[in-house]
Amino acid sequence: MLKTVRSPWLWTALAAAAILHLAAVSLLTPGIELRIGSFRAPVPTVALVAVSFLLGLSVSLSIAARWRLRVAHKPSELLPRLLSRKVRTAIQAAYGEGRLDEAEQRIREAANAEPNDLGLQYWHIRLLLDLGRHEEARVALLGLLPRLPEAALSLRWSALYEAAGEQELWIRNVLERIRAGSVVRRSTLRRLIDMLAALGREDEALEILERLREVDPPAPEEEIELSEQEMQLRIRLAERLIEDGRFETALKEAAYVREHYSGWYAPYAIAVQAQVARGEPVAAARTGIEGFRNTGNPDLLLLAQRLLQDELDPVALLARLDDELSDVRDDPWFLLTTGWLALRHDLVEEATRRLSSIAPDQPAAAHADIVQGVLEYDRGHYRDAAAHMERAAWAWRHLPFLWRCGGCGELSRSYPVTCPRCGGFQSFRMIRPYSAEEPAASRLIAHLPGRGRLASGG
Repeated sequence: MLKTVRSPWLWTALAAAAILHLAAVSLLTPGIELRIGSFRAPVPTVALVAVSFLLGLSVSLSIAARWRLRVAHKPSELLPRLLSRKVRTAIQAAYGEGRLDEAEQRIREAANAEPNDLGLQYWHIRLLLDLGRHEEARVALLGLLPRLPEAALSLRWSALYEAAGEQELWIRNVLERIRAGSVVRRSTLRRLIDMLAALGREDEALEILERLREVDPPAPEEEIELSEQEMQLRIRLAERLIEDGRFETALKEAAYVREHYSGWYAPYAIAVQAQVARGEPVAAARTGIEGFRNTGNPDLLLLAQRLLQDELDPVALLARLDDELSDVRDDPWFLLTTGWLALRHDLVEEATRRLSSIAPDQPAAAHADIVQGVLEYDRGHYRDAAAHMERAAWAWRHLPFLWRCGGCGELSRSYPVTCPRCGGFQSFRMIRPYSAEEPAASRLIAHLPGRGRLASGG
C-alpha cells in the first residue's frame, strides 16, 4: 500500500483530473480571446489551466502525504499536536517505517525541549520499551514521578510500569494519591484492585473496593465487565459488612454481584446470610429458592428447606417447593434434596418416588442409590438394598475423579478452563466423585430418622 501511495503516477493522475475539471469549466466561460498568430484562446482558459496545474499538483501531493501517514500509523499512535508539523511528521514516518532508533532520538530531543509534557514523556518511554532498553525506560519512569505526579493516576501508564518491572512503584503512587484525596477514574481503581488481589494484598484491595462503591458511580445503562478477583473481593467485603451489622449494604453488594456475574451461587448465599441475620427467614428462603433456580446449586435449596421447616409442615413444604420450582422439578438435585426432605419426615413413598426418578447417568444418582439402599435395608428388602449399593459402588470405581466448579457446582469429567454454566475462570477443582458433593451422601444418611446405626457403619 505504501509503495502505491508513493508512486508518481498517482500524483499525476490526481493533478490531471483537477486540470481537466477546471479547464472544462473555464472553456464554457466566455471571455477575451488571446491572439498569437493563428492561435486563438480565451484568456480565462489559459490562466485557469496554469493555475489549476499548480493547484492540482499541490493538492495531490498533500493528499498523498496524508494518506501515507494514515496507512503507516494507527490513529491512537499519533503524537501530541503541540509539536511542529515538520517534527511530528518526521517522527511518525520513522516510527511507521520501523526506524525506531531514529524515532526515539527525535522524540527524546522533543521531550527534553518540553520536559513537562506528559504525552511526550509517555511516548519516549514507550519507544525505549519497544527497543528493548528496559533499564533506560525504568530510569526514565523513576525520574518522572517527582516532576509529573499526575502520571501515576493514568491507566495507560500502568502498562508501562509493569513492562519496566516497576509495578509496585505504580501501585504505591496511586495509593498515595488516593489517600491524599485525589479523584481517580473508576477504570484505574479496578486495575489497582486486580493488581493488589493478584499480589495477595487483600486488605488493601478491599479498602479500594469500598472506595470504588462511592467514586464515580456508573450510569444505570452502562455495561460493566467485572474481573474474577473483584467478584471474590466483593463477596468477602459483603461478609465483613454482615459481621459489622451493615446488612443493607451487604445485600446491595450481593445484588451488584448477581447483576454482573450471573450463575454464581456465592452472592445468593451471602444474601441469605444477611437476611437471616436481619431476622427475615422467609425472605431468606425465597432468595435461596431463587438462587437454586438460577444456579442449580443444591446448597441454596437445602438452606431454603431448613429456613422453612419451622414455618410449614413437611407435606406443605414439599408442595410449596414443587409449586415455586415447577420449572425445575425434573432437576436431579431438586429430586434428591426434596426426596431427602421427605425421607427425614418418614414420607417413605414420596421419598421413593422422587429418588427413583433420578436418571442413573446423573451425578445425583449415586447419592440417591445410597439413600434408597439404606431405605430398602430398613424395610428388609436386602436384595434391592444390595442392588442400590452396587450401583453406587460401580460409580465410585469407574469414575475415580471428577472436576467441580467452585462457583456454581457444575460437574465435568474433564478439566474445562472456563465453566460452561457460570463462566468462572479456572474455577474447577478435582474431587472424588460424589463424596465431596453437596448434599454429601454421608450427611444425608446421618440425618435419616432412626438410621444412626447404619450411618455409622454398624
